[in-house]
Amino acid sequence: MRRITLAAIGAVIVVATQSIPAAAQPAPTRAQAAVAWLLTQQDKTTGQVGAAPENPLARSAEIALSLAATSQDPATFKDGTASLADYLKPAVPTDVGTAGELLLARAAWPDIGPTAPLIAQLNAAYLQACAAAPGQYGGSIFSDGLAILGLRAVGQRLGAEAVPFLRAKQNPTDRGWSFDTAGKYGSDSNTTAIVLQALLAAGVSPADPAIQNGFAYLKTQFANGGFFSFGSTPDPNSNELGIQAIVAAGLRHTAPWSDMLTAAEASLASEQIASGPDAGALTAGDKLFATTLAPAAFTERPLTQPASGSEAGTSPACPPTPSAPHLAQTGGQPALPLALGIGLVVLGLLLRRTLRRG
Repeated sequence: MRRITLAAIGAVIVVATQSIPAAAQPAPTRAQAAVAWLLTQQDKTTGQVGAAPENPLARSAEIALSLAATSQDPATFKDGTASLADYLKPAVPTDVGTAGELLLARAAWPDIGPTAPLIAQLNAAYLQACAAAPGQYGGSIFSDGLAILGLRAVGQRLGAEAVPFLRAKQNPTDRGWSFDTAGKYGSDSNTTAIVLQALLAAGVSPADPAIQNGFAYLKTQFANGGFFSFGSTPDPNSNELGIQAIVAAGLRHTAPWSDMLTAAEASLASEQIASGPDAGALTAGDKLFATTLAPAAFTERPLTQPASGSEAGTSPACPPTPSAPHLAQTGGQPALPLALGIGLVVLGLLLRRTLRRG
């Protein structure tokens, strides 16, 4: 019955979007239209959305976050024999970024699986990185940000080096963040928006220089009415993450961010397909990747969730770095006179042996 109800609602939304331009629709309708299209992409047997190499677990977790923004239970997100909740409950991620996203989803929907295994997985990743990169959870700055967002969404304490690690990776020139830990790709708006939300979730003040400078960089990635990653053309993913970062920092009503927020939302709406089989999807090279978080952005739901303000559990701690061993000096006397004395004794013995042989 739930499946039929949701499908019927989706059909009505799709029909409505065929006659109303996306930019003219109110935000909730745009969000619901996106959800309706996402339902058409679901595997009827497994309940997952997307297929390899798309990372269906990450995409499905993102959809669960968007369902929270539109108050729709993942158990009702169903176009076949299995629901989205059925797929997410037993899911076990194999990478840090996906674990962070699934933790975010389970924080929003406690009925779609336990959080303890994911917390343990992320803490283990943190400890494993201690020797090479203290404070790092994932293999990229982007996945590191997702891990922190997930942990804070369930109120989990972070490792003491986690925030300093992200601070240290801020580009010293433009103050953005690069996707990779080495910074070889250069700063980009998507990674920067994720890191800003992660730092805010970790309790860093919006007035902190790292946050202020990060937003100053983000401002440079806004042109032609929206946020972009490369070039100067706005794209759905950059708009979505830019919107979420602005809201997370409490800048909705602060100039110039209030105007940029309105423009980014209009830009995102203009990218939504208004009619046809893909009505509700966001136009991009990868429609699914561009649409999974669109409902959350349309309804201004950031990735920093309410539990981020509390702390629980035991934070992982890197072991102290052992100092290099050294020999203790006794008596505080220089070693040179001692060595010289020993040398003279040895020389004397050799001379005695020579004389005795003669």
